[in-house]
Order: sequence, then C-alpha cells, then structure tokens
Amino acid sequence: MTFPLSVSSLTHRRTIATASSLAALSFVLACAADSDDSASSARRVFAVDSVPTVDIGDEADGPHAIFSGTVIPALLSDGSIVVANGGSQELRFFDQAGVWMRSTGRAGSGPGEFNSLGWLHVGTADTVRAYDWGQLRVSVFSSDGKYQRGYMLGTNGGGGTLRPQAALANGAVVASTQSSVDMNSAPGVRRDTSLLMLFDAEGRLLDTLGRFPGSEAWVDRTERSMSVRSRPFGKRLTVRAHNTSVYVGSADFHELTVLSGNRSDRRTLKWSGPTVAITPQIVDAYVAATVADAPTDQRASATEMLRRAPFPAAMPTFATFVVADDGTVWVGRYLARGQGERQTFDVIDTAGATLGSVEMPARFAPSQVTRERVVGIWRDTDDVVHVRVYRLVREP
Repeated sequence: MTFPLSVSSLTHRRTIATASSLAALSFVLACAADSDDSASSARRVFAVDSVPTVDIGDEADGPHAIFSGTVIPALLSDGSIVVANGGSQELRFFDQAGVWMRSTGRAGSGPGEFNSLGWLHVGTADTVRAYDWGQLRVSVFSSDGKYQRGYMLGTNGGGGTLRPQAALANGAVVASTQSSVDMNSAPGVRRDTSLLMLFDAEGRLLDTLGRFPGSEAWVDRTERSMSVRSRPFGKRLTVRAHNTSVYVGSADFHELTVLSGNRSDRRTLKWSGPTVAITPQIVDAYVAATVADAPTDQRASATEMLRRAPFPAAMPTFATFVVADDGTVWVGRYLARGQGERQTFDVIDTAGATLGSVEMPARFAPSQVTRERVVGIWRDTDDVVHVRVYRLVREP
C-alpha cells in the first residue's frame, strides 16, 4: 500500500472583484519594528485578500479548467498565466482574467510532447521551460506556446539521477542528484546528501554548487513488504532561484545558503525563529487526520503503519520558501496534518530581518509572489485543484 505521509502542503472562474478597501482584507498582520532608522526594521503590513482575483478550476468552464497530476502555475510578464498540467501532459495558457487561450504539448515522445511533465519555469522574455521526467528532457517554448527546442541536462540527462529544482532568469537550470533505494536498503530514516549542479540554457554543465542535506525518507520494512515514504514531519531540501542567485534550505536551521555566480560566492541568510517540539498531542492529531484520509478498507493497515513511523522530536524549521520578485524571502512555517488549513509565511529581507507575516487562505499553497499578487494552488474540501491568484497589499 502506498499512502501519503507528506504535508499537503469559486464556483465562478472569471475575474472576481476584489474588496474595495483594506478593511475588507481578511488576513492582515502588522509587524512592530525596533526604534532604529534602518530599512530592515521599518514597520510593514502584509495583507492577502480573502477573495481571489482569478480562480481556475470550475468544471463548468470546460475541460481546460480541470487539472490533475502535477500542477504548476506561473505568471507571464503581461499577467497571463501558464500552467503545467501533468495529468494531460500539456501546458495551458490563460489570460489575466483566467480565461483559457491555448494549450500546447500532449502525451508522447516527439518534440514538444511529454511522458511525465513535472517542472516549469518562466524566464527572460517569458521563455517557458518544462521538464519531462520520463524522457529526461527540457522543452523550451515561446510565451505564446510555440515549441522552440529541447535538450537534456548533460550528455545523457543525468541518467535519471538528476532532478531540476530551479532556474535562473537566463535559463540556466539548477538540478540535484538523487540516490536510489533498493530492496537491500536498511529500514529506518534515510537522508542522503544531494549534489547541486548548474547547467546552462543548452544543458551544458557549468559548475557544481556543493553538497547539501537531502530530504528525509523512511524505509519501512516488514516481513511482507518494503516501501519508501516521506518521513512524517521530515525535513526537505528546497531550492529556489532569483535573478542570478540560488537559495538552498534543508530546514535543519532557520537559515538558507545563498549562492551567487559560482560556488565560492556564497553567504548564509539567517533569521530568528522558535524550535517547535513534536508533542504526543501533535502526533495523535497527525495520525487521526492521516487515517481519516485513508480509504475505509485501508485504515487498519494505515494505523498499523503509523505505529512504526519514526517521528522526530522537533518540527522542521520551515516547510518551504518562495523568493518574491523583490528579493524578499517568504518562509512557510511547518504545518502538519491535523494542525489546521492556513499556513503562515514570514517575510525575510536580505539581511535576515523579519519584515512581517501573513496567513494564507485556507488550503492555499503559494508558488510565486510578485509586488501585487500571490499565485498558487488551492484545493477544495474534495481535494480538487484550482489555480488561484490573490491580491497582495504591502504598506510601509
């Protein structure tokens, strides 16, 4: 049985009117500042509107509004949206109001086709890059969805051991190595290191960026079976890019490694944050929520499996992070199953000062933050995926 243990992280889809004043915004937190005059300590207010300006996911709007598999949205410079939809192996383009314009790609092995679409990046001049895990191939498209070319990362695509993580504005791709787990792997928690590698926009290796702690896995072995799962409350390697910099975090500490230009040009971005213990009550809530999500005929085996789970003593220091267009880092606090549906993000400046925090709408996972918008995936109570855009307000 494969049962997920990782954090998970309106009826009308046309443009939805936003609230007319700041008072109508639902999620606001003013952040008090120190009394000095530095920019990093200035008072900030961050607010995400309670109603999305764009909502794509209503089946009444046709098949192009229905998403499945891996779903990754990204904004183009004119405000239109491209969505990688793994279920149909295609890229879907929507205008600023969320109205479908065109789709490109399909299932297959030819130019511009995909077997396992699972990564998306929009770079300079709105060049769209998408990665096919099945063919180990990066496909490049113009902003209007026209196929331009394809290439592998390295001479053989890494032989299946590379995982694209992020891309710089010029199209250079950061990929990580991943280790395989076989039937001889020892049971328990496994955490290998990942080597980060930088490839240019043609797939040629430019540099290795160093080794970092990978994501925590759990090798679960019984007399009858063996499986590899995400560790409950496990740390994960997260890699993002902004302009010419690469941001790397393993969630061991309240810090990120920032690499600019090459592996020798690096710094550590640190911020203050608490260590949150995993109490028996937190474990009980996690187990109850996980078992409740299982099909009825699998709940007994899910409960038995969770009794064997290697729960850590403390939460990861963060769940994920997003680098906004202005260079601030939005760090998502860890939110486990059974702890609610609204994730809080702390906004960190380039010096590590916390500028403010904002609680996202329930069941919404942001993937991109611009000056005025937050873009990401929202799931309804039936786990149906919507692509949403929310208005973001920042006030000094």
